[in-house]
Amino acid sequence: MRRLLRSARRVARLLTGPAGRGPAVALAVFAALGAFLATAGPRESAALQNAALQRTLAAAEGTGLYANAEWDLTGTSPADLLSPQQLQTVDRVIASFFSPPLVPAPGTPHWAGLTTPLLGVTNAARRAILAEPPQVQLGYRSALAANGRLVAGSYPRTAIVTGQPVPTKVTLQAAVTTATAARFELHPGSRLTLASPGSRPGPALVLLVTGIIKPTDPASAFWASTGPIAQPAIEGLSWLGGALLGPGELSVLPVAFPLQTMQVQWGLPVDVSHLTVAQVPAMMAALAATVASNAGPSAQQVSHAPLAAPPSLFPAGLDTLRAFMTEQGAVQAINALLEYGLFAAALILLVTCALVVTDAYEEEISLILARGGSTAQVMLRILGRTAVAAGPGLVLGVAVGLAVTRGAGSTNLWLLAAVALTALAAPPLIGAWRHRGTRPVAKAARADLAIPRRSVRRLVAEATVLIAIAGAVVALRLRGAATTSGPDPYVSSAPVLVAVAAGLIAARVYPWPLRGLARLTAPRRSPVGFLGITRAARTRPAALLPALALVVALAVVALGGTLRAAIGQGQVAASWQQTGADAVIRTKGSQQVVPPAAQRAIAAVPGVTQSEAVYAVTPGDPLAANLLVGTGNAISTGVVIVNPARYAALVAATPFPAFPWHVLGRPTSGGTVPVVATPEVAAAIRKGNRQLGFASSLLTLRLAATTTATPALPGGGPFVILPSWAEPRLKAGAPPNIDLVIGSPVNHGDLAKALRRTLPASEVAFRQTALAAQTGSPLVRGADIAFDLGAAAAVAVSIAAILLGLLLSGRDRTRVAAWLDALGMTRRQARRLAMLDALPLALIAVVGGALAGLALGPIIAPALNLSAFTGSGAAVPVRPDLAALIVPAAGAVILVSALTAAQSALTRRRTRTGVLRLDEGR
Repeated sequence: MRRLLRSARRVARLLTGPAGRGPAVALAVFAALGAFLATAGPRESAALQNAALQRTLAAAEGTGLYANAEWDLTGTSPADLLSPQQLQTVDRVIASFFSPPLVPAPGTPHWAGLTTPLLGVTNAARRAILAEPPQVQLGYRSALAANGRLVAGSYPRTAIVTGQPVPTKVTLQAAVTTATAARFELHPGSRLTLASPGSRPGPALVLLVTGIIKPTDPASAFWASTGPIAQPAIEGLSWLGGALLGPGELSVLPVAFPLQTMQVQWGLPVDVSHLTVAQVPAMMAALAATVASNAGPSAQQVSHAPLAAPPSLFPAGLDTLRAFMTEQGAVQAINALLEYGLFAAALILLVTCALVVTDAYEEEISLILARGGSTAQVMLRILGRTAVAAGPGLVLGVAVGLAVTRGAGSTNLWLLAAVALTALAAPPLIGAWRHRGTRPVAKAARADLAIPRRSVRRLVAEATVLIAIAGAVVALRLRGAATTSGPDPYVSSAPVLVAVAAGLIAARVYPWPLRGLARLTAPRRSPVGFLGITRAARTRPAALLPALALVVALAVVALGGTLRAAIGQGQVAASWQQTGADAVIRTKGSQQVVPPAAQRAIAAVPGVTQSEAVYAVTPGDPLAANLLVGTGNAISTGVVIVNPARYAALVAATPFPAFPWHVLGRPTSGGTVPVVATPEVAAAIRKGNRQLGFASSLLTLRLAATTTATPALPGGGPFVILPSWAEPRLKAGAPPNIDLVIGSPVNHGDLAKALRRTLPASEVAFRQTALAAQTGSPLVRGADIAFDLGAAAAVAVSIAAILLGLLLSGRDRTRVAAWLDALGMTRRQARRLAMLDALPLALIAVVGGALAGLALGPIIAPALNLSAFTGSGAAVPVRPDLAALIVPAAGAVILVSALTAAQSALTRRRTRTGVLRLDEGR
């Protein structure tokens, strides 16, 4: 066993070289980090998008192909009858036109059916009667047993025709859903007498209920297509219901409904349970191609169905997929900005680690060259050492990335290849570049001396970066972040380039104040301050790479926080624009007035701080006003009638523009009515169009003020706001019909009880419900998770950058500390020196991160479509978020200070003699 251990140590020494395990372990760790980000980042992003797609499709009414046709009941001969077999044949022929990725949904059979016109019920139960008798719609659906469960009775089978040769009575058997049975008070054996359809007299119709069915999935496309058959609904002043007939009753329909037209439908749902975002374009193209095909005429020709015209096909769910892809493009563009930022920071860290590795192998490389070795031999030696260290790290990073994103999307091989190439090739290339040619003087120069001189190569490199930044920003503004072909790597790298530019600016600027500070500390007795500040002001360019990586990571966090804050504010603003108040109670049906008792009950609900009942009608509504323009023309104008003072107090509690209530006072003389109008209406009034026709009256208006939006009509459009004292001038009257409620939070249950008691015919819209619908949408939830994961990855990259920055400057700091310790430097002075030595990393990170955070918002915001997160078409303003700027910078400073103090404490444990002996011969 001991021999094995000694052999393992000997092999390890041969593989790592004289530099020891430190550089190899560091390279392995950073290679694993880069490989993990390149593997897990794209896979997790794709997985989140696919999950959002599946949740969106689950909330939709189904995806597939549907067909419609008409069957004219003009005869009773066999050629004029439509049979269930013909319906199934049409279904099979249409399905034969499917092409991948269109696949029939497993466990959800295709269905075919038809529906009749609405029929009045003459013996309905009292529960089913409103102001007018109810109506029912009869229908037939194949695959009924697969989509419903029989809870009572039996399925319908046959119809009974009474009277020969002229039928006088037709009894149809039918099954009803549990909801219909509850509303119409039906049970197996119940009979409903139906009015004959059409203007011509026909046989008496009787509906015999044979069974009660409970839908297995009421939200499925099967039941959604049945309308009131599945769920009774109110239309106008009557209830609508329905019932399902049996397959054996189709042949009797021409007798029961002579000369009527039946609507025939087919439903062919497709399998989307494993559909990914990458497959959506192909799915949309296949749906469109099938619709445009010859499937309908072919189906009619093969089935010989007596249809008035071939079935017309239309895709279901295509609009849902299009809307999702539009929003997903905006989300993917933002995710790409964050992913490329983190990936760039990881690459910068790998290059920095390559510098550390090359420094560690410097003595061995010098020895090889002194013995006559070539640059190629140096590259091969470093490549071998690098492969031994970085290879396992790359494999480990990929394995962990695949493990934590199991079953997710595909890996981006280009990113992974870039990480592997940087980890393996950067150290040999850097070593070869450093030792190109013969430069004995340069190689023998002391590393601790800083000769002030201009670096042409640095200027050229920085100018190249600035040109690349300008091109990326211009491309981002012209082309946008979201494209039809997916994120563009160059355009998506614009935030990274802006962050690098900010870091370069900070690196150029930070020495100036430090040099001034060094002059101030020079006369002091303690040399620690002057020495530390002077060293910080002349830090080597190689030490700036970890600072640039840290700036990029902080910029990613700041950009994510700024965008999240802007999205949150946009969602709140959209919820206000959607409802206008925390709760809005609207009258409906025959109840068109909010009575005083209801107003008092609403104001007394716990949580309500303000409530105001107003009259409001939207422009374009049949009851809207008409602003007379010229001769014979008019502008449909919305009208809001309010108590000015109380309405102004309510508006003050909302983000809407302040309401100028003082301008709507009652005039001492004259018949004009002062109004607050939108700019469009105000322009018409200024041109002399002052007559408003409203509520059977003609009012003469006087423009008192203008406004762009108001809570009573959050949808906007042309409208005027009238004072409530002018309401008696309206012949038809305009009493309050909505109640606006402000409160946080409003007790929903207590408000519902108050409305059931005082205003039963009303509906309530809550702003929090609208906000929850926006924040809870699948894409928004996926984006929130992506933001959180991106922030966590940025924190990990930041910690790695700080550690690598301290490691890169650790050797010089240790040597200087050993010299000063030998001269009597105290522990406190050592900590001060270490803190001052870490100033470049902290200053560049803070200044560069702040500059990047402030610049990224105005630069990138116009190219992003943040309205996809708010559900509205309004633009979402992006402003720098102070918390997103200050918190990451403060965290970076604290982390730099803590790690520097820890490194200083560990360094002092080494003997000064050992450290000084390491420096002998330099």
